[in-house]
Amino acid sequence: MPMNCYDLVRKMRNIREWYTLTINEQALYYELVFVCNEKRWVEYFPCSNKWLASVLNISERSLIRLRKRLWECGLISYRTGKGRRSITFYSLTIDLATGARLSQNIDSPVPKYEESAKEIKSL
Repeated sequence: MPMNCYDLVRKMRNIREWYTLTINEQALYYELVFVCNEKRWVEYFPCSNKWLASVLNISERSLIRLRKRLWECGLISYRTGKGRRSITFYSLTIDLATGARLSQNIDSPVPKYEESAKEIKSL
């Protein structure tokens, strides 16, 4: 069954039972869900750091920290481009480093990623 906004929000709410997510982490996740929806639920989608930071009223440095935390919780996957002005690609359904599916089980939490387990590869 394909994912939709309601399933993804429910997944995030269930993750909150296991991991503490700040309001900014939650806001970033909601924004990414709605961007994905606007892109018609593609497997991965581009979104610029500058634009995301602007709509969330946060610094780009904060955005980088927040998205890393969402990745650690298993909510998103992302790939950064090369250079400061490159676009980042996000996915809510696949791991962009390995191509594996992110957990679609919205009723139980996903295991926490170990920071050293893998690195996000540049496009």
